Amino acid sequence: MLRKLFNEISREELISLIKDLVAIKSRNPPGEEKPCAEYIYSKFKEWGIEAEMVDKPFPERPQVVAYVRGYGEGENLILNGHMDVVPEGDLRSWKYPPFEATVKDDLVFGRGTVDMKSSLAIMMLTMKIFSRYAEKIKGNLISTFAIGEETGDPGTKYLVTEHLPSKGIRKGVGVVLEPTGLKVATAEGGLVWYHVFMKGVSTHASTPEKGINAISMAAFAIVEIDKYNKVLSKKKHPLVPSPTIKVTMIKGGVKENIIPESCWFAIDRRMIPGEKVEDVEAETRRIIESVSKYFPKFEYSMKTITIYEPAEIDPTEKIAEIFLKYASEIAGVERKPWGAPYSTDMRNFVNDAKWPAIIFGPGDVSKAHRPNECVSIGEVVTAMKIILATSAEILGLK
Repeated sequence: MLRKLFNEISREELISLIKDLVAIKSRNPPGEEKPCAEYIYSKFKEWGIEAEMVDKPFPERPQVVAYVRGYGEGENLILNGHMDVVPEGDLRSWKYPPFEATVKDDLVFGRGTVDMKSSLAIMMLTMKIFSRYAEKIKGNLISTFAIGEETGDPGTKYLVTEHLPSKGIRKGVGVVLEPTGLKVATAEGGLVWYHVFMKGVSTHASTPEKGINAISMAAFAIVEIDKYNKVLSKKKHPLVPSPTIKVTMIKGGVKENIIPESCWFAIDRRMIPGEKVEDVEAETRRIIESVSKYFPKFEYSMKTITIYEPAEIDPTEKIAEIFLKYASEIAGVERKPWGAPYSTDMRNFVNDAKWPAIIFGPGDVSKAHRPNECVSIGEVVTAMKIILATSAEILGLK
């Protein structure tokens, strides 16, 4: 059966879909996923596959859910991907046009090729192939095309916690097709972004003692943050890199001869599974408030901007073991679980819906979010073979 499934993969159709998807400027911010959703939905309707546009949580940014329904009692297997891509940035840094997928030998260049339009193409063709075998599978194969992953919007969260349950899909297993280089991730890191505002008192720079320098307060805080980063490096997880805390942006002052009354900086705090957001916020506040020993009139505020919680499943979960088996057999990947250092919508399956899920997909994540983003066509085909094989076993196709 696997050989028959593999023979149904059309390399040309896969490349064509990737090209079409890359050409759609589904940038986020600002949240331009709608044309991409309309394209995916129209393809499913053209192929005679059950699909729906979901206008929640944001009516102007629809999501797509497609179904291949099997017979009898069986697993609900959910393939998940996000339609949004990060903006292209400075066009002068691109060798090839970011929204005109360019094929050079085995590579396809363009914004979103690796993160994650190639995986969307895999999901679409997997649904097309399995629609021919619907009467032979148990349970359901479902694909969710979500909005807002790049900015932490609740696209996938809404689909798995509200929309699918409302359709009778109250349990399932998930595959988040982010780029892993064909490794199987059973854990992922998390992150929190904070914006910190230091409030001082302005005065003429010739009489600094009459003011409170907000930039100086921020400088002391940043030193303490860097010290704490060394403490965090001692925290370990078997799969995910140690947590970190870093200041990544800063702004303050209005003129050379004015003691600044305000200073703003951003903190990027990476998390490992087991860490809780509320604990991370409390420890970050303690670090910043330690500056008060140097500034008696110390005053600040801190705002949480974005949260991606870490997540993990037991590597012995059935979905993980099946993916590990086929990734090893088909691609020669080492048969052991991996931890993604980045954050994905896996957390929505595991933390919010309480469904086991893994991360798996083609491509090198280091090529994402940068000029001349690209993915190997051969690796995309291999990834699709692994998806087909695992889907066939989970859904009982023989």
